[in-house]
Amino acid sequence: MTYKDISDSRARIMGAAIIWVLLYHMEGRFLIHGIFPGFLSEAAAFIFGLGGTGVELFLLCSGFGLCFSIRKNPNILNFYSNRAKRILPEFTIGLVLIQLMDKLGIGVFILELLNISFYFKESCHYWYITAIVLLYLVFPLIYKFLADLDEKKFKMRAIALIAGSMLVTFALHFIFPYYEEQLCTVFDKFTIFIIGVVIGVRYDPEKKVAGKRGLVIAAIAFEMFLIAYMAYMYMYAADGGKYTLKGFIIVPLSVSITFLLICLFKKVKLKHSLLAVAGKISLSLYIADGVYATFSERAASYGMPYMDNALASIPFIIVLAVLIHFASELIRKGIKKISKVG
Repeated sequence: MTYKDISDSRARIMGAAIIWVLLYHMEGRFLIHGIFPGFLSEAAAFIFGLGGTGVELFLLCSGFGLCFSIRKNPNILNFYSNRAKRILPEFTIGLVLIQLMDKLGIGVFILELLNISFYFKESCHYWYITAIVLLYLVFPLIYKFLADLDEKKFKMRAIALIAGSMLVTFALHFIFPYYEEQLCTVFDKFTIFIIGVVIGVRYDPEKKVAGKRGLVIAAIAFEMFLIAYMAYMYMYAADGGKYTLKGFIIVPLSVSITFLLICLFKKVKLKHSLLAVAGKISLSLYIADGVYATFSERAASYGMPYMDNALASIPFIIVLAVLIHFASELIRKGIKKISKVG
């Protein structure tokens, strides 16, 4: 498996990740594993319940992809401007729709738009946006710390960064011992993001990331970490204070899943892939899912109680995501025209 294989599979990995996250949310709302018979129901419940790991797949791909962006245009102001254009249109549309339904108030709306409300435990409909904005802010520093080094210095700094982020995560879990503590849900994501940046910094299309031996190790690691995760679910699931263990298991599990998906996509080559399409509009799907969550809660008051079910949620989220995507593209084109005139 080469670096180019990662690049070629990135959209499909993100597509698989967002679908997994959506299934995770649907499982939490509707217990959709119940549609499967017998032991398949238990297997589905476990797989859907593990869907939060899809966030880690996103962040691994994001850290990797940002390296291309900053190499193409090293200007930091342009980097931040491009990131803002990438997320703000969809994010703003989602918050406006939620505002219309929830009547949050202009103060809360502004706090959410600025990604401040999350840190004060106010209303926060899109915690992932807060996490990704924070990672965007620190990315240039991480990239500069790792770029343009010889192999020895690069490995030392990469190991130090990964180990350091894990130690910070571990420390935060002692300060904020429960998973529900919002800081933990954000800072737990640093390690997997840094791993993505580490891979992206050393990008070379023809260079191997892992040979057959490495892929066998990834497969074995996947089995081991999956068993460890199952053990965690069995022993500690009811105790939020043990989330530290879960956080550390998910990081290597996410890397293994990503490598295995790349191998699968390399074998199964499709010219037009629904996963790739889902990956390209993944942010819109995430925003649409948040809007649906609010809408379904208010559906009865709108005289539409049937909207609060799994079958209704799928077409609603897909159609809304497509509309949000195209509306956001129009906004971006409008901003581009205005900037050219200016």
